[in-house]
Amino acid sequence: MQQVSGLTYAAAVGYDWFYSEIPPEERAAIRAFIIDKGINLNQYHKYAGDFGGYTNRNIVANTGYLLGALAIWEDEPVLAASLWNLTTSAMQNGLYMYRGGAWWEGWVYWGYASEHALTVGLTLNATFGTDFGFSRIDGWVTVICIFSCHVVNTFLDSGLTGATRSLLSPCFR
Repeated sequence: MQQVSGLTYAAAVGYDWFYSEIPPEERAAIRAFIIDKGINLNQYHKYAGDFGGYTNRNIVANTGYLLGALAIWEDEPVLAASLWNLTTSAMQNGLYMYRGGAWWEGWVYWGYASEHALTVGLTLNATFGTDFGFSRIDGWVTVICIFSCHVVNTFLDSGLTGATRSLLSPCFR
């Protein structure tokens, strides 16, 4: 399921970023891929354990589905809304594991889950102006700030001062 989610994530981001540059017939093909191969509801229900569990797989899998749903929202609002409801509800279980600021699967899976959780939080905020309460989950801000500091420290020499300030702003409220 992780592989499908990763491909859906990539297709959705590319579809969004390059939308105006993609010819209409290619948009239709990408949208069909996202729907048929990525966010297929039968597949979602078949692998419900990955999507609703208390593991990093929950956050990673639901991130791909959520981004796929957002990418097709204008053309497929009913399907996108169904996926929105499923993914945001299921992600609560995965995000619950941040309480207290720790991650029970260890630091590697913590980083993997945090990267995807941060993507969801920032995407929701950028798209809707809210993260729909994800940042109010106990431990969420602490974990994301630690992860953000790691990411920022990795890229400090690249001169991304504006991005650095923006990325860390939730940590200094």
